[in-house]
Amino acid sequence: MNRAFKIFVDFDGTITTRDVGEALFEKFGTPEKVEPLINQLLTDEISSRDCWTELCNSVENISETELNSFINTISIDKSFSIFNNYCRMNDFQLYVLSDGFDYYIERIFSQENLSNIKYFANKL
Repeated sequence: MNRAFKIFVDFDGTITTRDVGEALFEKFGTPEKVEPLINQLLTDEISSRDCWTELCNSVENISETELNSFINTISIDKSFSIFNNYCRMNDFQLYVLSDGFDYYIERIFSQENLSNIKYFANKL
């Protein structure tokens, strides 16, 4: 048994084929606010927390149906399921650490039959 071996993986743009949080705000946020905020985050001018707060404030209106429809378009990298199976077969503990949101991670994992993976993320 190899329970001592732990693997930590990012979510956005690592497990998924694109950064879900970034794409979400590019689609639903106010365009003139979103790009500068993302650039400030990537250059360490603002914290993740401040960035997420401002990005959430940039969304004027979105329904749960619109949000879910958007999330349903996101796919995971094909190699991730293989990697997840490898970890399970070898009894490696796999954890996802994300500065993204639990809502879309949970929905994507559910769609992909990956609900067994433990993750840590921001609450939406």
